[in-house]
Amino acid sequence: MRLKEPDNPNFDVKKMGLLWKSEISDLRALKSIIPGSTLVSLDIESSTQGVSEIGLAFLHVNGQVPHFYPGDGTKSFYAQNKIQAHTVQVRDRLPKSKMKVARHFGDVLLVNAEEVALTLRRMLSDRTDKLILVGFDFYNEFKWISQECSFLSTIFTAWVDVQEIAFKQSDRSGDLRFSLSDTIRALEIKDWYGDRHRASHDAVRCLAALSGIIKLDRFTVPSRVAEVKLHSKLPPPNHSHPFTARVTTTEGCKLPPEFQTSRMLSKHFEEYDLEAVALNRPGFLKANGVGVWWLSFSNLDSLKRFVADIHGSTLSGKRLTVDASIRCRKQEHVFLLTPNSHEKGLKINKIARRDI
Repeated sequence: MRLKEPDNPNFDVKKMGLLWKSEISDLRALKSIIPGSTLVSLDIESSTQGVSEIGLAFLHVNGQVPHFYPGDGTKSFYAQNKIQAHTVQVRDRLPKSKMKVARHFGDVLLVNAEEVALTLRRMLSDRTDKLILVGFDFYNEFKWISQECSFLSTIFTAWVDVQEIAFKQSDRSGDLRFSLSDTIRALEIKDWYGDRHRASHDAVRCLAALSGIIKLDRFTVPSRVAEVKLHSKLPPPNHSHPFTARVTTTEGCKLPPEFQTSRMLSKHFEEYDLEAVALNRPGFLKANGVGVWWLSFSNLDSLKRFVADIHGSTLSGKRLTVDASIRCRKQEHVFLLTPNSHEKGLKINKIARRDI
């Protein structure tokens, strides 16, 4: 957890009560305490007005450990463990674009700022089992609890920061910390991308990461990829971007609001090893919405995985279309999706050959 100083965090720990001293700091201790308990994953999102969204995900541990199968996705993990997820959105603090986005995990409650604490209390008050608070890099959540929802410190028996556990069980050394997405990729969890920036989805992802660490014990975290380049217009055709794709909607309308800016787009698709993103057409007015985005990938495998995962998927009620291509010497080859191929329904067909 990010702290101003290890023993002097930048929030009032007195308001955290006994919970502050109840951290489960290693995997052995975690395995001994979780049987029969309920893991409650917490994630918050903020806007300029303050905390705008709170995500909670409840996983009751039947047996010794949660159900986790390497190679499964967050959807399967959610269903197998019968997770209950809730999103609490704060009225007047949440951007309208977020309010319109469909959510995959659990229900959504829209409340006023002064109703947040009462809403959370109602969700937790009828729980009689042992509750363990779970999060990833708990700094923001603990600061919020100490300032606005101190009653939460009396609800939980203990807490665990998945980032700290992951760091100890991974092959990383030194003081380097890595993200939840880094951990998800390292554990080979097939992440559902549609709600990446939703608090309830991140809460479920956190539970999946923790369960994966418990199951695998040790794992390797790949090195971070280079920073994604953000172009204000489409780069000229050349061989510095051999693996590219254009993302549109099947209906030809504007893309979902999650793709409003290049930074939002690169963040949304960070797991696909992007090298660069750009507007497909120079001078296209983002204020009116974006119809087409151009993306460049670091390798062919990442491009193929992106096409297989995203082409035909739906986000915010809009079906996405991906046109992908590779540039080889002075010719361009365009991918076609073929449902009978052996690799994620994707086969490379050279249907377009033109000088570039």
